[in-house]
Amino acid sequence: NTRYGLAALPLLCFAAAALVAAPPARVRPWAALLVVAAGLFPWLRDARPEVWITWKESQVNSEARRAWTAKAAEYLKDRVRPGDGVITSFGDLSGIFPKAGLPLRRTLHEGNDPHWTSALARPDLFLWEEWAVAMAGDKVSTTLQRARRGGPRFERVHEIVQKGAPVIEIYRRVHEDPLHEGPRRPE
Repeated sequence: NTRYGLAALPLLCFAAAALVAAPPARVRPWAALLVVAAGLFPWLRDARPEVWITWKESQVNSEARRAWTAKAAEYLKDRVRPGDGVITSFGDLSGIFPKAGLPLRRTLHEGNDPHWTSALARPDLFLWEEWAVAMAGDKVSTTLQRARRGGPRFERVHEIVQKGAPVIEIYRRVHEDPLHEGPRRPE
């Protein structure tokens, strides 16, 4: 992949400087111009965003991410009540919450250590959130599956399947005392 070629960039810069410094002083400005032109030629020869591999890759990946972000935000927007917390991983999933009108301070994520680590290790003691948003198979999803045996029980209430993207799972906590849950909207 082209982006990994960035590791070679410092070496290429030193090599270009050596090529400019090698000829006699009176020729160096022309050598510098030639080195710059040689570096720009591949870009100028076919200057279209469709052929820029890193641009195209990020465009394709972001289309799927934007789609599932919008769907998850729409689902959560009217369902998460004031005071409800959400456990989630902080990566790409964090874009859901501003779109849903939920401040990030209402989420439990990797930046909330040691509570985050404690909630994953001992959900029966430290997982107090009402909602969970996870990518299938991530730490949150795995913790919720493991917690079914002895910790708080979460029910998967929504799943978002988007072509070219991981499955997004939305869970809601199921309480032993249904009065604690409050009203549920019919699906």
